Amino acid sequence: CLGSTRTKTVPFLFEEIVWWHSISDSGWLQWQQEP
Repeated sequence: CLGSTRTKTVPFLFEEIVWWHSISDSGWLQWQQEP
């Protein structure tokens, strides 16, 4: 899933990030948002 995000458009990517955030309490989302 993580690799597939590279080929997704922004709306789909954003949706997946939100989905990940809803199922994970780890710092994964915050790490992904780093530039």
